Amino acid sequence: TTLPVILFHFGRLSIVSPMANVLVAPFIPLSMGSGAIAFVLDFLSGWLGVMFEWFSMIFVGITWIFLEIIIQLTLFCSKIPLASVEVGDFDIFLVCLSYFFVWEVFKD
Repeated sequence: TTLPVILFHFGRLSIVSPMANVLVAPFIPLSMGSGAIAFVLDFLSGWLGVMFEWFSMIFVGITWIFLEIIIQLTLFCSKIPLASVEVGDFDIFLVCLSYFFVWEVFKD
């Protein structure tokens, strides 16, 4: 878990991050997959002609749509009132203590 490091570094706890991650998660593999297809098609267009370049541009557009959805969902979640709360001074001792606790709970 990275929560102790986030609290130490930023001093804020996001309340809406679990919901935001659930909303955004389905679009991550879609954007990665369509971006990879666009890359391969564009790479092949150098050898196989202009037709692959057009297909590549279509997948670039699809990738842009998925990425825009991710950005808009993130912006929406960031505007929710009390989306994050100040945790105050979360020093390195508390980070170490948190990781020790996690280690003890999940070591077996």
